[in-house]
Amino acid sequence: YPLWSLQVMLDEPQLVADVHRDFCLAGANAVCLNTYCVTHSRLARDPIGIELAPALEMARTLAANGIRASGRTNICTLASLPPLVASFRSELVLSVEQMAYEYKELIELQSQHVDGFIAETLSCIDEGRAVINAARAAGLHASRLMISFTVDDADGTRLRSGEPLTEALKLAEAHKAAAILVNCSRPEANDGARLREALSIFQKLENPPMQALVKSNLGFVCAHAGRWDEGLGWLEESRQLYLRVGDAVGASWTALNLSEMLMKQGKF
Repeated sequence: YPLWSLQVMLDEPQLVADVHRDFCLAGANAVCLNTYCVTHSRLARDPIGIELAPALEMARTLAANGIRASGRTNICTLASLPPLVASFRSELVLSVEQMAYEYKELIELQSQHVDGFIAETLSCIDEGRAVINAARAAGLHASRLMISFTVDDADGTRLRSGEPLTEALKLAEAHKAAAILVNCSRPEANDGARLREALSIFQKLENPPMQALVKSNLGFVCAHAGRWDEGLGWLEESRQLYLRVGDAVGASWTALNLSEMLMKQGKF
């Protein structure tokens, strides 16, 4: 099934609700609706018996059911703003104007029902630009939008389109997005050298939270390579940076990772 995740929602709706429930029970504070495949282009190419608006509503209902079943409260709900035509295929993207029009519709149909949006797996700068234009046109505050790009399998400093990741990050940073992320990319594309380049990028952008995240990842890379002391150093720098910006959650999970690394060395 080309739209397998949407097909599962139609065939086994309770299964989707149960997945949301299980994530909440595992400690997740946010759930992303099962709407990655819900775009006009995808539904027109591979019709499966449901239109865009009803599919969005069904995804919201199942997420709400899952959250309710978990007994948790204050769970954030996020709607997906995916590649409109296909994943990883920057050569297939629509014009910026058409993408912005379709993203704006997705935002307007859901903004009153979700806490925020995650534009994910964006493979080129034009997709990011279209999302930002749509958010502005729809009156969506920047604090309710996360933007996530996908990078080249062999060179993590470039998007799948070949464009520099730095330019994409500058675009998202200028919009003051709630978070700037990288997803659906090979871990090998983000090795120690690439992570150091990423750290340099976020230092130039003066983005301490992302610097802290990169430093923690550098800690894991060093530990995996057996360079324990270097790994501990990166994690401690990450923890201190999280504390400096007032991110208690980030500081706490980094402290847990530090403890685990020390235990594996027999030092704790």
